[in-house]
Amino acid sequence: MEAVAGVLRPGGIFLSYVPTIIQSQQLVEALRRIAPFALIETFETMFRPWNIDGPSVRPFHRMVAHTGFITVARRIVSADVDAAGASIEPAEPGD
Repeated sequence: MEAVAGVLRPGGIFLSYVPTIIQSQQLVEALRRIAPFALIETFETMFRPWNIDGPSVRPFHRMVAHTGFITVARRIVSADVDAAGASIEPAEPGD
């Protein structure tokens, strides 16, 4: 996650697809440990094929569903980092 945070510009969106909820949990925990990520959300996706043939539009009769998980997070600028990602040193008294 540090590598992603280092190359993703502030305001950029991180998006990940993983096949299991355990991997989603691990990913979200890793994103929460890294300060520049916020608005972390995870969605479950279901795959359901559709048959579209002219005016006939219907789902396939046999549904063999597959699920996966999409996690989205936004890279933010923290108070001690500027927009370019450089550390901002507090001003010394008298400067």
